[in-house]
Amino acid sequence: MLLSCMALYSASLWALPFPVQLSAEAIEFNGFRFEQVNMQMFDQGISLTVKQSRLDAQPDIELKEFQLQCTELGDAATGWCPAGNWQLMVSSGKHEWQQKLQGTINAAQWDEQNRQVTSQLMAGAFAATLQYTEPASGPHVQVEWSKQELAKLPFRAMLPAQMEWVKAGVSSATLTVKLASKESELTVGYKVGLQNISLDSPEGRFAAEGLNMQANGQWQPGSTEKITIAAKFLSGEVLADRFYTAFGPKPLLLNAQLEMAGDQLKLKQLQLNDDGALQLQASARLNLKDPVASLKYQVKELRMQFPQAYARYLEPVLATWTLDKLTVTGGFQWTGSGEGNDFPSGALAFDDLSVVDHVQNRFAFTGMSAHVQVGNSQGVSDFSWRGMLLGRINLGAGKIDLKTAPGLFELAAPLKLSVLGGEFAVDEFSLQLPPANADTEPVVNFHASLNAMDMKQLTEALGWPTFDGKISGQIPGASFNQGVLTVDGLLSFEAFDGRILLSDLRVERLFGVLPSLAADLKIEDLDLQQLTQTFSFGHIAGKLGGYVRNLRMLDWSPVSFDAWIGTPDQQSDSKHISRQAVNSLTSIGGGGATAALTGPLMRMFSNFSYRRLGMGCKLENYVCSIRGLEDEENSVLIMEGSGIPKLMIKVFNRRMDFPQLLANLSAASSGQDIRIGDP
Repeated sequence: MLLSCMALYSASLWALPFPVQLSAEAIEFNGFRFEQVNMQMFDQGISLTVKQSRLDAQPDIELKEFQLQCTELGDAATGWCPAGNWQLMVSSGKHEWQQKLQGTINAAQWDEQNRQVTSQLMAGAFAATLQYTEPASGPHVQVEWSKQELAKLPFRAMLPAQMEWVKAGVSSATLTVKLASKESELTVGYKVGLQNISLDSPEGRFAAEGLNMQANGQWQPGSTEKITIAAKFLSGEVLADRFYTAFGPKPLLLNAQLEMAGDQLKLKQLQLNDDGALQLQASARLNLKDPVASLKYQVKELRMQFPQAYARYLEPVLATWTLDKLTVTGGFQWTGSGEGNDFPSGALAFDDLSVVDHVQNRFAFTGMSAHVQVGNSQGVSDFSWRGMLLGRINLGAGKIDLKTAPGLFELAAPLKLSVLGGEFAVDEFSLQLPPANADTEPVVNFHASLNAMDMKQLTEALGWPTFDGKISGQIPGASFNQGVLTVDGLLSFEAFDGRILLSDLRVERLFGVLPSLAADLKIEDLDLQQLTQTFSFGHIAGKLGGYVRNLRMLDWSPVSFDAWIGTPDQQSDSKHISRQAVNSLTSIGGGGATAALTGPLMRMFSNFSYRRLGMGCKLENYVCSIRGLEDEENSVLIMEGSGIPKLMIKVFNRRMDFPQLLANLSAASSGQDIRIGDP
C-alpha cells in the first residue's frame, strides 16, 4: 500500500524539474492514514520516509518508520524504481509485539493498464514475495511464501499463545489482502499448507506429530469479524486430552463460517466429513467470557458409521475404561440442540448397531435398534436388540420402551427376559443424570427379580462346579458412582429351600482390567440333602447356615474373607451322613475317620448319625486358617457324630493353601482322588 503511494507520487511528479521535495503532516489514502511524510526526488532516484501510518479497519496495527530508497527511477519499459530497497516496522500494542520488514523491489509498473508493484519480503529469517496490484475491482496485496519454518513466521506473536507449543513444521501460503474502498471492506483471503507439524503442550494434554493439512478461506476484519474456513486434514497424529486419532488414508474435511463481535462468537456453520465414518452439520453461539454457560448449539446431523468411526474417534477415548479392541458395526445418528449446562434435546437413532468384545469375551450386544427422544417428555422411545451376552450368560433378544425427560431415562413398562431356563425381570429402572456443572453423581433407581433360574446352566456359564437346583431372588436397587457399582439393601436369593442374603455389594471396573468385588453373605437354612445330591460329594441330611464376611474378590477370585458354614446349633434331632460324604469330608481336611470305616464292623454301615457339622476359614495371602466346632491343640473338630457308631471328624492341617482347598472340594464333588498336604 505504501509502495503504491510511492508509485503514484512518482508518476504524477515525473515531469517536474529536479530536485523535488514533498512534505506532509498527514495523507489519507484507501483507508490508510500516513503521518509525517517526506519524499525527495532526484534525477537518478527517489527517497521516501513515513514516520507512522494506521489502517482504519485495524487500528491496533501500526506501521512505523517506512523508508524507501530508489537508486534510479527507471521508465515504463524497465519498470519504476528497479532494485529499490524498502523497510518498515510493524507493531501491535495489543500483543506487545513489533517486527521489522524489508525487501527489494523487483518491478513497479504504473500506468492506466498495469498498476503493479512486486517485491521481495524479508522478516528476519522469513522470506516471501509481495505484490501490489490495482485492478478495476480494487487494490489488493498478495504475500506468498513456500516451505518456511513455522518458527520463522514474523506474526507468531499475534497468533494464539498455543503457537508456542509448535516444535517443528513448515508452511506454504498465499495471502491476498483486498484493501478497503468505497465499494468494499478490507478482506484477507488465504491458502495455507502445513507440513510435518509437531507440537506438544506444556502439561502434555495436547500433541501432534507429522500433521499435514491444507486450508483456505477468508477473513474480514471490522466491528464484526467474519471468517470462513475450508480445511483438509491429510495425515498425521493428534492427541487432545483423552482423544487420539491418526488421519488418513482419506482426508477429514472441515468447513466453517464464523462471526465475532467483541466477545460474542457465532459459529454459523460447521461441517465435518470423514469419508462416511463421520458426518457433522452444526451451528453454535457463545460468549468468550463465559463460553460454557452462554453456549447455544444446534446439531442438524451427527452421523457415525462403524467400524471406521470407532477406530478413528471412539476407541482411544473408551480405552480408559478398557473398552478398546471391540468389534463395532452399524451406525448411529443424532440431531438435537442445547444450551449451556442444560441437557440437550433431540433424537438419537441406532441402525443395526453391534458391539462385541471378541478379545476378552466379556459381553456382546448385537442388532441394536433405537429411536430415543432425548429430553422430550412427550411420547415413548423404543430400544431393542437381537442378542445380548454377558460373559457366557445369554440374555437373548429384547425390547424396552423408555420415557424420557431432560436428563431422565425411565422404563415405561417392566422388562422380562428368559434367562438360564428362568426369568429375569426388571420392574423399575430410571437414570437421572446431573447437570454438567453439578458436583453430583447420576441417580439410579433399580429393582429387579430372578425367578427359577437353572443353577446348572448358571454354574456352567460361570465356569464353576456344576450343580442342580433353582435360584430366585430380588435386587432392590443399585447406583453407579465414579466407576463403582453399589447395590442398595439386601439381595435375597432362594436356593436349596433356603436363602442366601447378599449385602454391601460393591463392584469396581465391572468390564475393566482386574474387576474388584466386595460383599457380605449370609446363608440361611439350605437343605443339605438337596445340596449334596447335586454333587458327587455324598449324602448329608439336615440344614446348613453360615456367613461370608468382608469378602474381597479380584478378577472374580477371592483374595480375603472370613467364612463359616455349619448346621444350626440346636437341631431338632440327629441327622445322617453317608459313607461317601464322610470320606469326602475327611479327605478334604486331612482328618482321621477314613481308616476307621474300613474295619469289619464299620463296613456294615452305609449311613451314620451326626449331631452337628461346622467349619470356618479366614483367608489371607491365599492361605486359609481353619477353625471348627471345637479347637484342640493339634486339630479342630468339624463333625461330631451321634449314636452308634459315633464318628468324629477332625482337621489336623489347620493352615491350607486356598487354591488347593478349592481343588480338593471340586475333586470331592466329582468323585476324583484328592491331594492332602500342607501349603
